[in-house]
Amino acid sequence: MIDELIQAIFFLRNKKRSKKRTLIFLDEIQNSPNAVSMLRYFYEFAKEFFVIAAGSLLEPLIDKHISFPVGRVEYLYIKPVTFNEYVLALGDVSSSEVLTHVPCPNFAHEKLLKQFYQYTLIGGMPEVVRIYTETLDFHQLKPVYEGLLRSYLEDVEKYARNKILARVMRHAVESSFYSAVPVFMCHDDICWTSGPVMSPGWYRKAIFPRLKKLLEPLLEAGKKIIFASDGNYTEFFDDIVDCGAHMLVMEPSCDMKLFADKYGKTHGFVGNADTRILLSGTKQDIYNEVKRCMHIGKKYSGFIMAVGNHIPPNTPVENALYYNEAYLELRKR
Repeated sequence: MIDELIQAIFFLRNKKRSKKRTLIFLDEIQNSPNAVSMLRYFYEFAKEFFVIAAGSLLEPLIDKHISFPVGRVEYLYIKPVTFNEYVLALGDVSSSEVLTHVPCPNFAHEKLLKQFYQYTLIGGMPEVVRIYTETLDFHQLKPVYEGLLRSYLEDVEKYARNKILARVMRHAVESSFYSAVPVFMCHDDICWTSGPVMSPGWYRKAIFPRLKKLLEPLLEAGKKIIFASDGNYTEFFDDIVDCGAHMLVMEPSCDMKLFADKYGKTHGFVGNADTRILLSGTKQDIYNEVKRCMHIGKKYSGFIMAVGNHIPPNTPVENALYYNEAYLELRKR
């Protein structure tokens, strides 16, 4: 069976079979479960061939609609170019070496920050990075971005379960890609101060899988995602991170220390001073609240000190100013 399939492949591609090392590339393999099942026979009876199978949405199909041969397939996930890979592509070995040092030396900060701004503007798509490192010309990237945008729009139907979701996703893709901003903020009020509005199981069944799908095009475009919600969503920290959020904005009801302890080294977080203390507390109360937040967050590079919601307009001006003074004093690492 496998020998006949190999003969057919060479015949259809008008190629002669030889004893040399041969690579067979199977694209969009998710469209053919039969093709997936044949991978085991390449492994068992045709080891002289190297086979690469690629396709869209393979990960959610595994163990659901398509069964991959266990122990006979090696998985490789291709992700956007990281900042370290970007500076290496520029040929800047010294910057790459400095990135391994924590904290970053003062003499390298300005140069690395400039490179990071370029990286966030360009994005992590390998082709975009390749063209920029070869030309150092942002104008050369426009056709590539436009081609990627068209591809994402054409792929919307693959991700959507129905026409309504397809329209929502298409709107999100079009709006996000036509924006040059490197960061996208997703604000969903999913909880009350006391906790979830609905059963946590319902969120995980109906909300978070859809949120993850909506955010996928943004992540693939190399954009960073900030998630914000009113209320206490401590119970959903893991779910939101799994959806792709890089930073979380929290109100005082959230357990910011819990998030910092688990994700502080890999994710950013914003918060979560209580505005009620600014409104009616003493200077000592305000100082203690800023100290609480800074004690939790300032050892992490991704922490942003902020009030948990907004400063009410009737907050005494002297309290707001003292809040800033306390921050300036306590921010030092």
